[in-house]
Amino acid sequence: MSVYTSGPSKKVDDADDIPRFLTTGIYAIVKFVSTLVVAVFVIDFIGRRRALMTGITMQTLTLAFIGTYLGVTSKMTPEEIANSPATQAASKASIVAIFIHAVAWSVGWFSIPYLISSEIFPIRIRSLNVSILTALHWVFYFGCSKAMPSLLAATDRYGAFAFFASVCSISLAYVFLSMPETSGRSLESMGALFERPWYTVWKVAYPTFADLKPDLLPPSTKNMDSDIEVNIHDNGKKDDLR
Repeated sequence: MSVYTSGPSKKVDDADDIPRFLTTGIYAIVKFVSTLVVAVFVIDFIGRRRALMTGITMQTLTLAFIGTYLGVTSKMTPEEIANSPATQAASKASIVAIFIHAVAWSVGWFSIPYLISSEIFPIRIRSLNVSILTALHWVFYFGCSKAMPSLLAATDRYGAFAFFASVCSISLAYVFLSMPETSGRSLESMGALFERPWYTVWKVAYPTFADLKPDLLPPSTKNMDSDIEVNIHDNGKKDDLR
């Protein structure tokens, strides 16, 4: 829907006179602003895992709502939709759902893959793997943009949204089971996660005190470690004197 907004907005707004290109332009602005706000203010506050699961959940709900509306109204004419107050309200709610979907996409699948891919790989292979993942991301993006018009036509409009809602539901389950919170983790603790079965990562998804990067440890902890090292050193000297 992010790459073919004018099509879905026309499908859910047959009875209104909102300009299609204006809707697409507003959609792009909403998507840009939400991406910027999430990247600057939100992502480090709530974490990568919570952001992605929140975005996927919002996408699933909005796609399911739009698909349901299109399924119910698939046999109705624009005149019948215009003459039904309930259907008119649902039509406007579907337009709102499209914009909420833009925000959800920005919170989740649009930005999080780039962050995660830059944090989970060791430095020696990071650039190569990030390049491959970025290329695959845009290949799939291109595939969705080319498939959306044909998919809408072949599935009587609502089937496309039901399909993508199902994909989002499956991806939500996968992310819950296998994606860790990468913010603040050291590379050592990240490597330990990949030694576990993928479906058990959720049990240790959030980093413990020992998993944090050294520069994120509280000053008191660093001082504690220094004191321990000093005590060990002093005790060693006493043993030598004896």
